[in-house]
This record gives sequence, structure tokens and C-alpha cells, in this order.
Amino acid sequence: MPAQIIGLRGEQAHKSYTLGDTPFTFGRNPDNSIVFAGGRASRRHAEIRRAGADYLLSDLGSSNGTVVNGQRLTAPHRLQHGDTFEIGDDVFRFDAPAPAVDKTLMVAPAALSAPPTEPAPPSAYQPPVAAPVALPGASSSLSIPMRRYSDRRRRGRVCQYRSQRVLPGGRSATTCVCVAPPST
Repeated sequence: MPAQIIGLRGEQAHKSYTLGDTPFTFGRNPDNSIVFAGGRASRRHAEIRRAGADYLLSDLGSSNGTVVNGQRLTAPHRLQHGDTFEIGDDVFRFDAPAPAVDKTLMVAPAALSAPPTEPAPPSAYQPPVAAPVALPGASSSLSIPMRRYSDRRRRGRVCQYRSQRVLPGGRSATTCVCVAPPST
């Protein structure tokens, strides 16, 4: 469906006009595309001109002006589907077809990044990762790998795994499997 304008009010009400590549003019002069008999329109009042895939509405220096969506037109206006504009006593609506959308999805291959030239420095001691071990009495426990843990009771030993259980009353119990730290 090509772009068109539809008269909503005035002497052009309920008439539709198809827009093309040639300029579409409004005014009282008989050489305009739409000729008004009323006195509020100028002889050469406004025009709609195609600009690529869009249409531009321009006022041609009319004495009463052109109003687009309730605002007086001061510069060419790129018409959008559903825009209304007033020329003299007439009101028009611009209807444009929905733009054609290509539903093909183009995917560019991702650029492969080069591996780092130097290995990252170790941030801290991390114990060897082994499969979680179920602790006695912890059938519903969750085993989580742990990093170095130190306090007065453990004296610098490393917790390999920690197991947490939820006890009745919403409390939790923690069980650790600790090993001696590696000698450096």
C-alpha cells in the first residue's frame, strides 16, 4: 500500500490521495494537486515532497500557516504514520505503509581474541579442587570448595570443603574438612 493522505475535516473530508515521487501541492491555484475553494488557504500553501523513503511537509510561505499535530510548521516536517496537519479549514492524516523488514538475521562471526602472552600471577593459595565428599551425618548437605581459612582453633589449616546443613528451627550447622597448609 503506497503512502496516502486522507481528508478528515473540511471540503476534502473522506477523500484519500495517493502520494508518489512528484511533489504534492495544496492551495487555491488550479495547478495544485488539491485545490481549496475556501479563503483561509493561500494560492500556493504547502507541499509534500518525497525524500528517499520519507515524505516532507513544507509550508510555502502561506499567510495562515500550516499546523502539524497541533504545532505551527516553521521548518519542513518529516511525516510519520498517523500525523495530522491542517491547511486552511481542512484537516488531513498521513498514512504510510509499515516499512518492509527483512526477517533474515545476519550474524557476524565473533573476533577471536589472542591468548594472553603472560600467565596471570597467582593471587593467593587455592587448595586443589577435588570432588565434594559427603561428610558423615550430612546427607542433606551442600559441599562448597573453600579457600584458606585461618583462626585460633584451626591454626592456619586450609578448609578443602565446607558442608552446611539446616537444622530444625532454621539454624544452620557448618562442617569442614581441613588439611595442613602446603609448605613453601
